[in-house]
Parts: sequence; C-alpha cells; structure tokens
Amino acid sequence: MSERKQGTPRIHTKTATRVTRKATIALARKFSELEAKFDKQVNKGLDNKPLERKLKNLGNDLKAFKDEYFKILNNTELDPASIALINELEDIIIKKSIDYVRLEDQALPQQASTSRVKVIKKEIRSIELPMEDLPIDKVKQIFDKIVIVDQENYVFVINTTSRPLEKESLKKVAEMNPLLESRCKAKNKGIEFVNWKIILL
Repeated sequence: MSERKQGTPRIHTKTATRVTRKATIALARKFSELEAKFDKQVNKGLDNKPLERKLKNLGNDLKAFKDEYFKILNNTELDPASIALINELEDIIIKKSIDYVRLEDQALPQQASTSRVKVIKKEIRSIELPMEDLPIDKVKQIFDKIVIVDQENYVFVINTTSRPLEKESLKKVAEMNPLLESRCKAKNKGIEFVNWKIILL
C-alpha cells in the first residue's frame, strides 16, 4: 500500500501510523463539507458526458432504423424496391449495433469507476469518531497508496478509477491539488511535523 520515493530514508512505523490515523480522522470528520469538492474532482477525471451523449444518439438512430425495417417487413406485399431497402437497412442495423456494443465497452470502465467511488464514500462515512484504533481494512478501501515523498511529506492517494495506479502517475502526486491537507506532530527524532495531503487520482 505504501510507496516510498527512491532515495528517501526509511520512515518510522510509529510516524506512518500516526499520520495515517490523523489523515483518516480528518477526512471522516470533514467529509460532509468536502463531498461537493470530492464529486467535482471525480467528475472532472471521468468526464463521461460526451460518451453518454454518443451512446444515447447512437441508440436513437438504431431504434429509428429498426422501426423502419419492421414497418416495411410487416407489409404483406413486398416489391423489389422494398426488398432492396430491407437488405440495406439490415446492413445499417448490423453496423450500428456493432458500433453501439463497442461504445458500451468504452463506457464500462467509467461505470466501474462510479461504483468504486460509491464504495469509497461509504467507507469514509462509516468511520466512527472518535476513532480509537486505526481501522486498517477501511484505510485500505479508502487509500490506494500512501506516497512518502520524504520524512516530512506524506501523500494519501484515493484511486477513484477501476484501474491499478501506474508508477508514472504516482510521481506527480506531490504537486497535485489536494482534497484535504494538514500536518501533525512526528514521532521520529529530528522531525517536528509531518505535512500530509489527500489527493484523488
């Protein structure tokens, strides 16, 4: 779950546990205020409206061609022109159906992301405050990775997609706009505070 940036010193477990606990509590406590910001960042990442529009338009086209096809087919007498039109419509319907299935396949990962976001929100809301112990199972459901930039900077990554996070995307987390950020006292010698932030990917 934890990602340590290459070249950084090993982090004391007590500090890591403390920072994780503080970040989890802060997220749970402030989530009602943060939810709109959370949703906005998720929607910006997904941007599935163009795909939904394409699917809807293609679905409407497909229905219109099928209606026309069955209207002609239901005529008792078919002349050569009607038979030619039926054959042409069959080809169009087959092609449009293949396009529709292909587009649906593109939409599936986004639907999985929406489902994943619902699970994350449910886990955040289910944290009972004040939090006595660190609920490791919930933490793993909420935070996909904890990136330790250095001894004084931690980044908690919420993966809102259904895909595993790539190392390349994790390299940029320290510069990303956070959902929430703060700092807490460190447990290791020589470091007074640890800055932490929560970001969405």
